[in-house]
Parts: sequence; structure tokens; C-alpha cells
Amino acid sequence: MWAAQLNVPLHQVAVEVQADTDLRGMYGVDDIPAGYSAVRYIVSVRSPASQEAILRVLDIAEAHSPYVDVFRRPQVLQRHLHIIAEQE
Repeated sequence: MWAAQLNVPLHQVAVEVQADTDLRGMYGVDDIPAGYSAVRYIVSVRSPASQEAILRVLDIAEAHSPYVDVFRRPQVLQRHLHIIAEQE
């Protein structure tokens, strides 16, 4: 979307996401957080545009990404539960 708005041609974009975690936290072994300790993403771009133009697109896209935002700031998390009782 941002590449189109900025007139930067992108012929191919691939994103690889990598995360570090200690599974002991997920299984309740030791006092370790269950979540990720680090998250990285690798962007591969095929484009005739300059590196400067591509970096501008990526910087703007990242600044407005709801997915990046989830990792950058604390979120409000709410659980809603609906139990439907079954008759025996």
C-alpha cells in the first residue's frame, strides 16, 4: 500500500519472522516468561527502486503497522468466556 502511494515499484516482497523463546516458560517449568524474548523480521525486496526509496517505504509501513505496534507497546488483553452447558 505504501509503496503504491509513494510510487515505488516493488516486484516481490518476502518477510521472514523469527522469534526466540524458552519453552520452559510455556510448560510452567522454572520462573520464566512464556512469551518471546526477542522477535526479528527479515525483509527481502526485489525492486528497480533505489535503496533509499525502499527504506523510506519500509520505514513508513513499519511506523503504521498494527502488527509492529502490538510488539512495541503494552496491549490491553481481555478474556471473554462463553460456556454452553451440555445435557447428559
